[in-house]
Amino acid sequence: MQWFCGSESVGFSSSNRVNSSFLEVVGVCRDPLNKNGYFLADFSSIRYFDEAKDQVTLFAGGAERWTEDGVGEAARFEMISSLLIAANGQTLWCSQSFTGGLRSINSRTREVSTVWSESRPSLDSLVWDRARSTLDSDGNPTALYCLIGDTVRGVGRYDVVDQAMSHCSVSEPISPLPNSLLCTQTGLLMFTSYFDQSLILFDPQTHELETLGSTPLNGVCSVALIDSMRVMVVASDSTVATCTLPANCFLLPKCCDRDS
Repeated sequence: MQWFCGSESVGFSSSNRVNSSFLEVVGVCRDPLNKNGYFLADFSSIRYFDEAKDQVTLFAGGAERWTEDGVGEAARFEMISSLLIAANGQTLWCSQSFTGGLRSINSRTREVSTVWSESRPSLDSLVWDRARSTLDSDGNPTALYCLIGDTVRGVGRYDVVDQAMSHCSVSEPISPLPNSLLCTQTGLLMFTSYFDQSLILFDPQTHELETLGSTPLNGVCSVALIDSMRVMVVASDSTVATCTLPANCFLLPKCCDRDS
């Protein structure tokens, strides 16, 4: 494990790799247009870290948190929960928890727009629908999945072209506090359950759930891709475990990363 960016103290400042401070980084996306660039979702802002220049800059938002569209520092975010980027690097997508809302950010103009919102539905864990959606002329998927809801959570699917959110119901209640979606090559979704310490498969077409098994961790809060057959599971106390998946479960990355 290597320290990537930021100081050990909580704060809101942009400087170099060591001296920059963050409130709470909840998502990182590599910039497809710059192999040394990374977008960092920091609770109420989007930062940009250029590793080659050893420089962190404010890309959009600020330290104050509320929801307001605008350009760059004039925009405001409230409790960003996840971050996603298009394959061509031109559009970022972020979700907001508790206050709800799906936001898009133009990476060229830094314009932030709210593309979907309802009365306080929490959104989390954005992931591209790369198995069942079509691709546009730039190779970007035209739909994404997210976890939607507060105490009772389900799966939502947002169509980028039609700008419409559809709710995927399930055949049985989802376990308490599902989070951290991953997408398989066959179109199944996998998420973790915070209290049950389990990995769960969900079929958005049949609405069926399948529990793959429990992890040896308490308070499972995120899952990350290692390779096509293994995932890394992180608990709320920062302990980590790796899990091997069934042979029929092949994973796709959360972000459409590629080297320039």
